[in-house]
Amino acid sequence: MELNNCVLLETLPEGRSLFFSAPVKIISTVKTSRVMECLHKMDALSGRGFYLAGYAAYEAGYAFEKKYPEIPEQFPFPLLWFGVYKKPLLLNNKNRVGIYKKLFPAGLKTENPAALPALSAADYKKKINIIKNHLQNGDIYQLNFTFPLKFSFSQNGFALYNEMKTKQPVKYSAFIRRGSSYICSVSPELFFEKNGSRMRCLPMKGTMPRGNSITADQQNAQSLKNSIKNRAENTMIADLIRNDLGKISRPGSIMVKKPFGLEKHETLFQMTTEIRSQLNPGIKLADIFPALFPCGSVTGAPKIRAMQIIKTLESSWRGVYTGTLGYITPGGKNAVFSVAIRTAELKRQKGRLGIGSGIVWDSRSDEEYGECLLKSAFLFPGYSEFKIIESLLLVRKKYYFLNEHLDRMEKSAACFSFVFSREKIVRALLKHARNSSPEARKIRLLLGRSGDFSIEQSKLAPVRHAVLKIKISDQAVNSRDLFLQHKTTKRRLFNEEFSGKKNCAEIIFCNERGEITEGSSNNIFIRKKNLFFTPPLS
Repeated sequence: MELNNCVLLETLPEGRSLFFSAPVKIISTVKTSRVMECLHKMDALSGRGFYLAGYAAYEAGYAFEKKYPEIPEQFPFPLLWFGVYKKPLLLNNKNRVGIYKKLFPAGLKTENPAALPALSAADYKKKINIIKNHLQNGDIYQLNFTFPLKFSFSQNGFALYNEMKTKQPVKYSAFIRRGSSYICSVSPELFFEKNGSRMRCLPMKGTMPRGNSITADQQNAQSLKNSIKNRAENTMIADLIRNDLGKISRPGSIMVKKPFGLEKHETLFQMTTEIRSQLNPGIKLADIFPALFPCGSVTGAPKIRAMQIIKTLESSWRGVYTGTLGYITPGGKNAVFSVAIRTAELKRQKGRLGIGSGIVWDSRSDEEYGECLLKSAFLFPGYSEFKIIESLLLVRKKYYFLNEHLDRMEKSAACFSFVFSREKIVRALLKHARNSSPEARKIRLLLGRSGDFSIEQSKLAPVRHAVLKIKISDQAVNSRDLFLQHKTTKRRLFNEEFSGKKNCAEIIFCNERGEITEGSSNNIFIRKKNLFFTPPLS
């Protein structure tokens, strides 16, 4: 199997994962003047029965307008790169592992790269002030300003991709290998989906971090939905997309569906608005890209003026970031393209991940800078895959507080977007209880992201009526950490502290305010007369 010039597209809307390899031809250019020529070639090859899969860099958008001054004729990277393939391999649970092993024969060991923002908070503020001058002068209504995070990565590029999609499960994951270069993308945003003559766009604009408790999470979601600033940003971009679609769609066919919808991700909520239309007869890629690309959610409004200002303010080319990745079926009948956000480029163990946000008049530079870093939190240290845990007491084949334990697990599953089937779990737990001995047992229930779960059991340690040695950790936990509100396998600090303290029955943790929170493996209760007190979740 030829792995050079391969394209892997996973978790597509129709639930398929496609692997394209061994291209019969590569269509690519570094020259602005040849972008349209390449699109026409793609249409021709699609018409001959081939699939095409690949990407267009953000800077390819300069080819569609003559109003961008000082644009170089040649770029140091491909503006457009598409493989021409006979047919993709449809991945399933049986062949997926084999493909993964071929892509990364050393295994799927991953690492957390350390990143360095290419723009300091102080320099970022200066750029935002310039943008606000443009806003005040009426040059633009909004501008999407970006900068890269740079990092080193010693593993195979597929390892980074695997790490990214594990930490940030999204609808549009993509991995592309071109020689020693790799593109790893975990985009939550649809650029466009073409199904015959039907078009669908889902621009994403508006961000709010996840809360550190179920209540706070719900409050943050509602705050985003009611935010005048975020709704205004979303409306501006939705209007821009409607205008772009109008260039290639039948009059009166453009419809807005589900305005101000919310999508929940690992670290943040995002606001979306769905837009649909019917294409004019005979519309092809060479018509769609000049009309829509780049997506308005990554430029600002009005698009041309925003892109002109972006070129003067951003100190480096964006490359694939904020461009698009996707595929086209034979005859151009169907196509799915994502907006290339949450996208990293790797070459010779050096990587860059673009981040950005939409700037309007009332934007605060400190908040926007924080939002940008928040959007990279899924990749860099502090986030890893985990499972949700519940520990139950089983005595004489009966569980104590079973419903309460499952209620808590269900709330955690909702918070982290895990699949939770109460019926299946109860059925498995009851079967386990029937087959168990009558002695008291500790039952450990672990829930995975896709709804998979496992049941473990262990004997209860005998109660020791003796003075036990405990220690208070000198490592404070963060009271704002969402994971402190939930029982999960993400317990690195607790495990390391306990393993490092020999001859201790328990390690007690405090937060940054010096308040006792919990033990490394037990909850804390204090008895006062006949009442028991335990630290609150807050």
